[in-house]
Amino acid sequence: MSYIILMALGAMVLFGLVDFLLKKGVDLGINLYVLFFYTALIATAPFGILFFIQPGSQKIDIPLLGYSLAIGVLVFIAMLALLLALKVGDASIVVPIGRMGFVITAVFAFIFLGETLTVTKGLGILCAIIAIILLSKE
Repeated sequence: MSYIILMALGAMVLFGLVDFLLKKGVDLGINLYVLFFYTALIATAPFGILFFIQPGSQKIDIPLLGYSLAIGVLVFIAMLALLLALKVGDASIVVPIGRMGFVITAVFAFIFLGETLTVTKGLGILCAIIAIILLSKE
């Protein structure tokens, strides 16, 4: 198995654990805004360390600021939507649908990055769309 696939599977497992813990925390009555704040705060520390050890990372330019702003706003809205959905919905429905963002990423990659849409990739995306439909039918 390639390094890329191993890292992707590792990310999948860890995001799955994160989503489980988010649901557990919300179910325990932890304020979702407070949970989100502390989660972001704690995640910032290791990224801060990585930032300072990267050569040239302190150079700020317009593309960096633009992408950072867009990504930051989108992550905030996405996480808030996920937490609000987890507050009232089943994790077994909310999380799989919420984490199907890879479908959007793949479509954008085909259109804007020139990545190749193969039959296998197309079938994978179709299966993901079917999964969203099936999960939303409860």
